[in-house]
Amino acid sequence: MDNISQGTKLCSRLSEDEFTQCVADVIYEDITKITDAKEKAEKYRDLLSSRLRNYTCEDDSMNTSTPISSYNIRLHDKSVKVEVLQDLPSAKIWYVDNFISEDECNVLVNHGRPLLVRATVAGEAGESVVSESRKAQQAGYSSHHRHKEKDPLWPLFTRILQLTNAHTDYNLQPDGQEDFTIIQYNPSDQYTPHCDGDCAGVEHNKGGRVATAVLYCKVAERGGATTFTKSDLFVKPKVGMATFFSYKGPDGKMDVGYTEHSGCPVIEGEKWITTLWMRDGVSAQEPWTLFDPSGIRMLSPDGHYEVDESTNYVNDEL
Repeated sequence: MDNISQGTKLCSRLSEDEFTQCVADVIYEDITKITDAKEKAEKYRDLLSSRLRNYTCEDDSMNTSTPISSYNIRLHDKSVKVEVLQDLPSAKIWYVDNFISEDECNVLVNHGRPLLVRATVAGEAGESVVSESRKAQQAGYSSHHRHKEKDPLWPLFTRILQLTNAHTDYNLQPDGQEDFTIIQYNPSDQYTPHCDGDCAGVEHNKGGRVATAVLYCKVAERGGATTFTKSDLFVKPKVGMATFFSYKGPDGKMDVGYTEHSGCPVIEGEKWITTLWMRDGVSAQEPWTLFDPSGIRMLSPDGHYEVDESTNYVNDEL
C-alpha cells in the first residue's frame, strides 16, 4: 500500500487524463508484485511440507499434534470430547477418541476383507483409476443406505453427520451420501499427499465433497500415521479414534490446501481404516454417484449426463 501511495503522489503531477492511467499502472504493478510473492510463498510452503511429511512419517517418537482447544458434545446418547487441531473458516481439523466401537469395526472389517481390491483414485474424467500414489486395498459398504435404522452401521453413519454438522454449521443430510470405504494397508502401502475435494479456493460445486471422517479400526505396529502436510499437523492413530476435517468455508469457497493430507507408509503390521466422504447438495434424486469428488457432473460413455434411477433412498432426519 505504501508503494501505491507514493505512486499516486507522483501521478498527481500529471494532467487529469494521464493521472487516471498512471494510477492504474501503479496499482497493477503493486498487485503483480503481491501476487508473485504469494505464488513464491506457496511454492516454498509446498516444498517444505513435502519434506516435513517425509520426516514425520519416519519418526516413531511423533505423537498427535497438541489440540488448540476442546469441547464436549452429546452424540445420540453418549458424550464425546472433541479435540480441535485447526479452526480456519475453510479448513477445520478435529478428532475424537473412542468414536467407533469394536463391534462397528468388526462389521466393517468382516464385510470388507473378502471384497478387497486395489484402491483407486479419481481420474481426470472422474473415473476410478489405479495410481502408485495410493497403495492399499479397499472395499465398499452400502447396506446402511438400503436398510436405514435396521443396519448395524446406521448409528455410526448418523453420528458422523451429526458431529460434522455441529462442528461446521453445515446441514448435510443422509440421503445421497457416499458409501463407507473400507481400506486396508500392508507394509509399504501408503497414500501420498492429496485433497479429498477441490482445494484451489474456488466456489463449491453442488454435489461435491466438503468433509471427511477417517475411522481407525486397526493401527500398524509402526508407521501408518495421518499427516496434514501444509498445516504441520500429525495424527498418530489409535484404535477407535476418528479424525475429521472439513474444507468448505461459510462463504462457499473451498480450502486452499490446508486439509491436504497423507497416509504415511506402514512399516510393520497392517492398518484398517474406514473413510466417509461427505457431500453437500446430494439427495435421493441426485446421489453422489452422479458427481466427481469436486462436484462436476459425471458424463456417461455416450457423452450424456449420468442419471441414476436405481437409488431409492428414503428421507430421514438425523
